[in-house]
Amino acid sequence: MPTFFKKSVQCSPAGSVNSDLTGKFPIPSSNGAKYLLVVYDYDSNCIFAEPLVSHEAKNIVDAFKKVIEQLKAAGLTPQFQRLDNEISKQLKDYLAKEAIDFQLAPPDSHRRNAAERAIHTFKNHFIAMLCSCDHDFPLHLWCRLLPQAFITLNLLRGSRINPKLSAYAQVKGQFDYNRTPIGPPGTRVQAMKWLPNATRGPLILKTPGILVLHSIHIAVFEFG
Repeated sequence: MPTFFKKSVQCSPAGSVNSDLTGKFPIPSSNGAKYLLVVYDYDSNCIFAEPLVSHEAKNIVDAFKKVIEQLKAAGLTPQFQRLDNEISKQLKDYLAKEAIDFQLAPPDSHRRNAAERAIHTFKNHFIAMLCSCDHDFPLHLWCRLLPQAFITLNLLRGSRINPKLSAYAQVKGQFDYNRTPIGPPGTRVQAMKWLPNATRGPLILKTPGILVLHSIHIAVFEFG
């Protein structure tokens, strides 16, 4: 039976960015984060997720700035921002400063905001990562898994303006698997010390650009 593939077509940059906030995470992170700001860039097809301590305007603007700076560093120019049905004065001022026009999605039509679909996609990916962690993985470290979630999710997504690139490569450049081998997050490992025994802890993530460097969380217990 023949298989049909959808032909990839290169699109002109549109400069469209969509964003929305997630609900409260069941467990606050060790950094105090409770929410995520999910930003979807149409041109690169890239999904960003920035942790938030609260829904206060300053936290949202700071997280949004991080995403815009990454897009500009990649040569992408956001020109149009679509948000949910509310916006703070601080965010309005920032968008005006960056010459980014904005539009609010109608309260009864969330599907007009492409970030709604991006939130579903990111949640499914992130939940799958959490389910693959060791059963003793401390859930308050969930925010430490976000960098790897960003990498693995966007490596699987194709760029709109260049179908030969992944969404990750469009924003961050080509990913070097030899310099940064990706392993399952939250895997139980043994960290050797200058002692006869080893300390066990979960693997958090890989650090891009540094040869085979793992971040490991080791719990410290004090015995009286």
